[in-house]
Amino acid sequence: MDHDDPAGDSRVGHARSKPAPQVRRALSDPVGLSPESMTGIVSQRSSKGRARDMAPQHRERQLTDQLREAERTLNRKISEYESIHDDLQMRLDQASSELDATKREEKELRDNERVSHSQIQQLETEVAKLSQALEIARVSYTTLQKQYQDQLVASEGYRAKLRERDNALRTEREAAARVQSDGDKLGHKPERYKPRDAELEEAFAHALHVRSTLDAARKENLLLNETIDGLRLDLDELRSSVANGRSEPASSPTSTRSSGSGTLVEHARGFFDSPPAYMTNSELKNADLSGGANFQRNTIQNVDSKSEYEMQIAALVEKARIDLFGEAGLADPEPGVRASAPTALLGSGVLPHTRLEGGIFKNFGNISGSHIEAPTIMPVIAPGAQVRDITITQTNAALDILVQAQQAYNDLRSICVHARYSAANTPAPCPAGTRVIIIEDIIQRLADTTKTQQVIYLGGSPDFDYSSIAKSIAQKLAARGTLAASFFFSSRVSGRGEASALPLALAYQLGQYSAKFRAELGLRLLADPQLMYDDPTHQLDRLVINILNTLEQSKIHWVICLDALDVCVDGDVQTVIRWLEEYPLPRYVRLLLTGGSPMVPDCLASGSRKGMACLLELNGLDEIL
Repeated sequence: MDHDDPAGDSRVGHARSKPAPQVRRALSDPVGLSPESMTGIVSQRSSKGRARDMAPQHRERQLTDQLREAERTLNRKISEYESIHDDLQMRLDQASSELDATKREEKELRDNERVSHSQIQQLETEVAKLSQALEIARVSYTTLQKQYQDQLVASEGYRAKLRERDNALRTEREAAARVQSDGDKLGHKPERYKPRDAELEEAFAHALHVRSTLDAARKENLLLNETIDGLRLDLDELRSSVANGRSEPASSPTSTRSSGSGTLVEHARGFFDSPPAYMTNSELKNADLSGGANFQRNTIQNVDSKSEYEMQIAALVEKARIDLFGEAGLADPEPGVRASAPTALLGSGVLPHTRLEGGIFKNFGNISGSHIEAPTIMPVIAPGAQVRDITITQTNAALDILVQAQQAYNDLRSICVHARYSAANTPAPCPAGTRVIIIEDIIQRLADTTKTQQVIYLGGSPDFDYSSIAKSIAQKLAARGTLAASFFFSSRVSGRGEASALPLALAYQLGQYSAKFRAELGLRLLADPQLMYDDPTHQLDRLVINILNTLEQSKIHWVICLDALDVCVDGDVQTVIRWLEEYPLPRYVRLLLTGGSPMVPDCLASGSRKGMACLLELNGLDEIL
């Protein structure tokens, strides 16, 4: 330190002043005698002075001895005090050196303290800067985390769009290939159709000839009607003449008209002649007959062809009626009227591109409300098909109801939620070659007609990827034609996380899968349009379960796949479980459920479903299979 320590100086002075009383006492009492001993010495001296004469030598020896003794004692004391002094001096020197060292250490410590204080201040400044940088880094990390999540969502959307684009591209390529193939086929058809065109032109020319023949026959019919009227008048006049007894001929105008029409009478007689009975149909077509017989032959051929056409159309409509209403059909208020071809299809609205197989409408979705002419859908009746009579009222009623039912079914498309396995934002299937064993095992369980278990539930750890397995199974079942309907729940898509959307979606998909289900569904929606907006439980009962129970027992199983029940909103899982308990499925329907909710296996393992479900725990199979 730069300044002196007063306390240190006082301590040094005190240490130095401590032996002073002892030194002064030693100097004041060199022989170490007390005042009493000194008084004795003085008294002895005085007594000796008085007795000096008596024994001076003796006294001198005694004093000398005492002096020597006192000197020895004094020297001893001096030695002791000198040793004490040296010891104290040495201690003083040590204390001084220690004090100096202490001062130096104190100075060094103060310097170190000053340096440490400055370093602490610098460290505090750096810590504050690091804290601020850490806060900035934390905010940046949070921002980057949000951006990462947004990028994940965007990338998932891009992946979905890319998959859709790939699917669309593949579809367009397939369509282009089909169009190319059709074009190649059509390129060869003109050569094939040239003979057909010639035949059609010849048939058209023949039709024009028949038309001209019919016009001539119509004119001849008018002339015959006039002739017959004239003959009737002549007969009436003859009868009246006979009745009046007159034998004279008729009046001149009548006679003139009769004589003038003699040629027409002869022609009328020839008109009603019949072709020879011995001629076959093939000979009759090519024979050149007289006027009346020729007209009768052409008329019979036209009537026969028209009757055959009407019978074909009637057979078509009859089969459509039986397919819609059964053998009993509707009540017929006009039992005696036979339907003609144009009238039978009035209001049917079958588009020109509608396919007809065996006289039954196969393309149910192509029926609209537009009216067309009957020749547009000329069917080909299968050999041996039974042709029944059908009335005008039955035909119009059946086909009108058919059109309205299809329209009601089409209206359902805009209301239901589309969540089938091939919809957008559904999980990707399992990679090729993975989980083959478990997928084939589940498909085998669903297709086995000997097993009574109607429900298969995939459960286990919530971290297991059930949706990919369900997607792969749904694709394979759809390729085999046994997937009737599917619903993939999702919390990321609006409407697909609620159980209330399930009944209408299943009804619409089942209608696409089965024509009979579609017809019954359309008729029910036509009878009660409010069913589209009723409670989901009532919709499930009326539009799904009840219709399935009315259909015939299928030889193959209908599979319904419900994926990711655990992502339903709160309370909807209990709703689905309650539906499973209250509405049993027909025996030909199989149900595949997936999800990590523990409530589903508890429900399936007890109550009415006990023994009807197969519970599969898939923990740890992700890497094995």
